[in-house]
Parts: sequence; C-alpha cells; structure tokens
Amino acid sequence: MNLPPGATTVRVQVPENAAISAAGRAQGIAFNFGKGRAVVFGEAAMLSAQVTGPNGMKFGMNRPGIDNRQLALNIMHWLSGLLK
Repeated sequence: MNLPPGATTVRVQVPENAAISAAGRAQGIAFNFGKGRAVVFGEAAMLSAQVTGPNGMKFGMNRPGIDNRQLALNIMHWLSGLLK
C-alpha cells in the first residue's frame, strides 16, 4: 500500500511544520508467510476510531469521506482467505 501523489506528512522538526510530500511512501505491506498470511502497517490510527481535542477532531474509521472501514474489512477478508 503506497500513499498517493497528493499525500503529505508534517514533521515537527521542519520550520513552521511545513507539509512534505509523502507520495510513494509505503504505509503497509501484506504478504504470504509460511502457510498463512500477514499484514503489517507502520501506523495504526487508520484501523482505530478516535475523537480527540476540544473540537472533537475525528481520526481513523471515524473520519468521514475515507475508506478505512472498507480497508479493515478487506484486510480481514484477505487474511481469512475470502480474497485471493
């Protein structure tokens, strides 16, 4: 799973927290391992449902307009063998 061309990241060390392109970076990998399958992600918020801060900012599966719920379902289907 690679991030799309418009993806950005914010690094605290960069002056003024400037957005830096994250295009093409790997966010996770799915692979066959022995007789099973494995999925590894470098960040887990997309598979959680979080609300934070005084304004109730939504992250992960709570954030509207993104496909994190479908991603989680697809991962489970692939791990279980329902998807080849």
